[in-house]
Amino acid sequence: MKRILSVLLALLLIAMLLPLGVSAEIEGDWKYTVTGSSAMVTGYDGTDAAVVIPDMLGGLTVTAIGKNAFKGQGILTSVRIPDSVTEIGDSAFNKCGNLTDITLPMSLTTIGDGAFDGCVALESIEIPKNVTTIGSLVFILCNSLTQITVDGNNQAFASIDGALYSKDGKTLICCPGGKSGPFSIAQGCETIGAYAFTDCDLITSVTIPSGVTTIGVRAFESCNGLTAVSIPSGVTTIGDYAFGYCESLTGIELPSGVTTIGFRAFTGCTRLEAVIIPSSVTAIGDEIFLNCYRLSTVLVPEGMNYYQAGIPSGAAILSYTQDADGITVT
Repeated sequence: MKRILSVLLALLLIAMLLPLGVSAEIEGDWKYTVTGSSAMVTGYDGTDAAVVIPDMLGGLTVTAIGKNAFKGQGILTSVRIPDSVTEIGDSAFNKCGNLTDITLPMSLTTIGDGAFDGCVALESIEIPKNVTTIGSLVFILCNSLTQITVDGNNQAFASIDGALYSKDGKTLICCPGGKSGPFSIAQGCETIGAYAFTDCDLITSVTIPSGVTTIGVRAFESCNGLTAVSIPSGVTTIGDYAFGYCESLTGIELPSGVTTIGFRAFTGCTRLEAVIIPSSVTAIGDEIFLNCYRLSTVLVPEGMNYYQAGIPSGAAILSYTQDADGITVT
């Protein structure tokens, strides 16, 4: 009796978790849900390394790959997605560590957050022409990825030097994690997007063009090989954790136009030794220098409240004034 009650409770829980009008089904190695007249793949129990996702399940057209559908499927090396799928859900192929080849269909319009997170063997991918939405952290920890290409007819996105930009080139969305050495952001770019370089460990230096005004949240977080960044005078905003945990960064020159430095913008930059905070800064986040253990000298504008900045207790904090002749330490 207890066993029967346990089964009934489990079935009730599954039913409660499914949206109204959705039913869970199995066909062969495939798990899927049905909504209206379409099917969404939610899981795969097969043993094939090269997988062709069917375009029909249960007599219904497959239009989506659900959240976490193939998550952790280390067996997969190749995936073909049918030209009926319009959406790839969040983390759909998360941590498919041996996936080297995936074909995205022309029908695709949406790629969810972290869809290919941790696909460490993936070297290249092409975004089809009808994709209009790409979530955040889609290619994070794809450490072999060197090339993101975009169909030339896509109206939302573009590829420049293998990196993903908005169609107009004004926003850098993602630098592939396998890029190495110096990297130059394209001319015409105005915003370095959130997470654009996160975990790009092989990048050693970045040149930012003069038109950039914003460095987004966590834009360069955990770029452990990054030793130098040239920030132009037009940059006004440096987002939260923008350079957090860049453990090889020894120095950074903040331009005189910066007005906002976000929360923990340089936290964990353990080799950072000296910083000058520009007098133009009007908003400074908490703990921007937290765990910057080697930071020995910080110059702050006279009268600035820097106490929340997390400057190490052993660092020399020097006030300064600035005029046409330069900086005078007071």
